[in-house]
Amino acid sequence: MRALGDRSEHMEPAYLRVDPGSVPWQRRRVTSTTIPVVPAEPTEPVRRAVMVQRWADLVYLHWRYDPAVVQALLPDGLEVDVADGSAWVGLIPFRMEGLGLPRLAPLPLVGTFPEVNVRTYVIRNGRRAVW
Repeated sequence: MRALGDRSEHMEPAYLRVDPGSVPWQRRRVTSTTIPVVPAEPTEPVRRAVMVQRWADLVYLHWRYDPAVVQALLPDGLEVDVADGSAWVGLIPFRMEGLGLPRLAPLPLVGTFPEVNVRTYVIRNGRRAVW
């Protein structure tokens, strides 16, 4: 089993899902072969950070949707990314910590707070992205 964050090999982006009838913790790797592999590393380094932050206590929850339903909600230029025949919509609650400017102390009173992201996975100009 690979450790989280181990990038010893370049792998195609994968989707984790619970197989029907399986124990919730038994997951299967599902990959798509229609999109070329794009390395996880950025093509250009970040020259100057405009803010710093840390996410803590994350939970990734995902639901399967008909791709046509999700596609109808996306702006022009974005194509829903499909894995295992479905679009996936995620709800990601977490706690933001240490929000502030680089090399300064976190913002007082507002530097730590709960947040929830709602996301789906898309393709734009042949590259996978989160929207």
